[in-house]
Amino acid sequence: MRRLALLAGRALRSHLGTNPSPFKVTFIVTWTCDCRCRMCNIWQRPKPKDRMTVDEARLFFRRNPGISWVNLSGGEIFTRHDSSRLIGAVVSECRDLYLLDFPTTGQNTRKVLDGVRTALDGGVPRLLVTVSLDGAGEEHDEVRRIRGAYGRAVETFRRLREIDRPGFGCFFGVTLSRFNRGALLRIVERVRRDLPWITERDFHVNLAQESAHYYQNTGIQPADVAVLADMEEFRRRRGSSLHPVHLLERMYQKRLRSFVETGRSPVPCRALRSSIYVDPTWKVFPCTMWDAPLGDLRETGFRLEPIWRGAEAAARLARRPDATVDALLPLMASFGEFAPVKPGAVTEAVPLFDGKGSADAEVTVYAPAGQDPARPAPLLLALHGAGGHGREEHLRWKGVADALGMIVLAPTDRTRDDGYRYSAAERERVLSALRWARRRWNVDENRILGTGISAGGHLLWDLALRRPDLFAGIAPMIGGPRLSNAAGENNARFLENLRRLPIRDLQGARDDPLLLAGLRRAFERLEGWGNGDARLIEFRELGHDFDFAAVDWAAWMGGLRRDPSPAEVVRRAVEPGEARAFGVEALALGKGAKGTFTLKVDAAKWAAMGEEEKREEYAKAVDERTARLVLRRTGPGAYEAEGREVERFRILLRREEFVAGRPVTVDFKGRRVKATVREDVRVLLAEFVERFDRTFLPVAEVRVP
Repeated sequence: MRRLALLAGRALRSHLGTNPSPFKVTFIVTWTCDCRCRMCNIWQRPKPKDRMTVDEARLFFRRNPGISWVNLSGGEIFTRHDSSRLIGAVVSECRDLYLLDFPTTGQNTRKVLDGVRTALDGGVPRLLVTVSLDGAGEEHDEVRRIRGAYGRAVETFRRLREIDRPGFGCFFGVTLSRFNRGALLRIVERVRRDLPWITERDFHVNLAQESAHYYQNTGIQPADVAVLADMEEFRRRRGSSLHPVHLLERMYQKRLRSFVETGRSPVPCRALRSSIYVDPTWKVFPCTMWDAPLGDLRETGFRLEPIWRGAEAAARLARRPDATVDALLPLMASFGEFAPVKPGAVTEAVPLFDGKGSADAEVTVYAPAGQDPARPAPLLLALHGAGGHGREEHLRWKGVADALGMIVLAPTDRTRDDGYRYSAAERERVLSALRWARRRWNVDENRILGTGISAGGHLLWDLALRRPDLFAGIAPMIGGPRLSNAAGENNARFLENLRRLPIRDLQGARDDPLLLAGLRRAFERLEGWGNGDARLIEFRELGHDFDFAAVDWAAWMGGLRRDPSPAEVVRRAVEPGEARAFGVEALALGKGAKGTFTLKVDAAKWAAMGEEEKREEYAKAVDERTARLVLRRTGPGAYEAEGREVERFRILLRREEFVAGRPVTVDFKGRRVKATVREDVRVLLAEFVERFDRTFLPVAEVRVP
C-alpha cells in the first residue's frame, strides 16, 4: 500500500507540475527486435556495442530511489540473453517500485514466461504485460513481416493467462496504423475463435505514435475519421468498468476524435514533470519524441539528479534561434503560474535529494488564509530539533505567519533524532525541500527566512554560513556555529559571510559552555565587521531553552529584504563547490585552503595557555587556512577585489551593471583586468535553471584572471 500511495501522490503532483524527480522511467533496453514491423523501424537501428548491462541497471536504481513505475521496452526485450536477470535487477533494486510493465511480440514464449515469473517471484506489487497484435491471423504476420507471428503471439498470451498470481495482468495490445486501418473488430473476432474466453476488455488499443527519433517512422498514423467508427463500436461492446486502467483507456479513446481532427494529443504531456526515457546506452531524453539528449547517466555515475535539474538542458535551449536575452528576460522576471496554498497546515510525502539520491520525507506547510498566488509571499524555513518533527514547527509561528502572509515550510529529517551531524546530506535535503516549495508556490526569493531549534538551530547556522545569499534573515534558537577540527564541522571559519545578514539568536545562558563561548565570540566578530542587526539574546535563568516572546517577530521579519545584488560581497570558503555568494564565485582556491589540518605549536606554550587562549590560537590558524574573496562594485562596470587563497573567480553581471561597448575593469592583486563582455543567453539560462531567482538575472560574466 505504501508504494501505491507513493505512485498515486506522484501522479497527482505531475499534473500540478511539482515533481522534483521522475516517478516513471521508460528503459529502452535494446534496439534488437525479432519482428520487422511496417509501422516501426527500430529493428533497422545500428546495435550499440556499449548496451546497458544488468550491473549498471542495479547501480542506477540504488542511486535513484523514489521511482514507482518502470516500463521496459525495445526493440523486443526478450531478444536479450539476460532479459530475466535484467527484470530481476529492476524488481530487487527499485525499492519504491509499484508498477512494472513491458510489451512483447510474444515470439519467444519460454523467455517471456521466465521473465514474468522472475518479476512475480521478486515481489513486484503490480505487473502488466502487453502482447502486441496488429492483425487478424495472417494480417498480423504481414504487418510484422514474420511468418507464424500471429500463432506464436496468441500461444504466448494463452500461457501467460494460465499464471494466476496476485497483481499480474496480461492484455493484447493493438496499435492502429495505416497498415491495419479498419482491422480492430476483425482482430477481436479472430482471437475469439482461437481463445473463446476472450472479451473486448482483454484488449488495449491506441494509435501508432510517430517519432523520427525513436521509431524512425513518419506518416503511419491513420489520421482520418475511418478509424473512429471501429473504435466507437469497440467501446460500445466493451462496456463500462470502474477499474482504473479501463477508466484511463476509456478517457483516452473518447478523446481520439479530437486528436484526429486537431492533431493534438488526447493525453497531456508529462515529460520532465513525471517521466523520462532512457536509451540502451544510458542517454536520457524527456520522451520518445524529443531527439536532443538531456545527458548521459554514465557520465554522472548513474545519478539522475544532475541531469534532471537541467544545466545541460539549459545549454541546449540556448542554441535555439528564438532563445534571446530580450525574449527571455521578461519571461523569467514574471515566471510562474502558481496555485493558491490551501490555508492551514498540510503534511505531504516529498522526495528530497540528499546529494546522491532521493527518498521520501515528511514536509509540513502552513499557509495563512487569503494568500494570493499572484503575489510573491515570504517563506519561513523552520527546522526541528533532535527527536522532533516538522508537523509541530508551524505552531509557534502561526500568528507571525498570519500577520505577514507568510508560508511556513517545515521538513522532517529523522536522521536528526540524535542531533545534527554536520553532513552535506542533511543540508541538501533542506535545500531540496526549499526547491520543492519554490516550484510549487509563489515564494518571494528576497524574503526567505530561516529558524531552527537545537539541532535545527545548528543546521540553520550551517546553511546560512555556507549559503549566505539564500536568506533575508535567520532566527536560530539554542544552536550555533562550531569551531572544530573534525571534517565538515568547522563552520565558524565562514562567519564573515554573514557580516550583513540580520540575525536574532535566542539562547539560555546556562546551556553548554562551549556553545555559549562560540556564540558570544561570533556576535562580537559580527559587530566588529559592522553588522548592526545581529543580536544574541541570552536568558540568564534558562539552560537549553529560550523565551520565544522576547522578540516582536512580525515587526522584525516584516522589515527584512534580501538585496540580490549587493555592492560588496565577502565570501569565505575551503571548497570551490561552496565558493559562490550572490553574483561572485571563486573558481579555483589556493593550496593553503584546507578543511582539516594539524595545528603545529610549541608543546610548552600550548600547555601554558588557558582554554580561551587555545580557542583563539586555533581560530587564528583556521582563518589563515580559509580562502577569502571580497568584491566591491565601485561604478558601472568597475570592480575592485581582494583575496587570500583565491586563484580565479567570476562575476555574474546583470544588464544594469555594465555599459555595452565599454570594457569591464576588475582591480585584483595589483593588476587591472579589462574584459569586453557580451550578453550570453547561456549565462542567463544556466543561472535561472539552477537558482530560479527572478530578481537576479545575469546576462554576462567576467572571469578573473
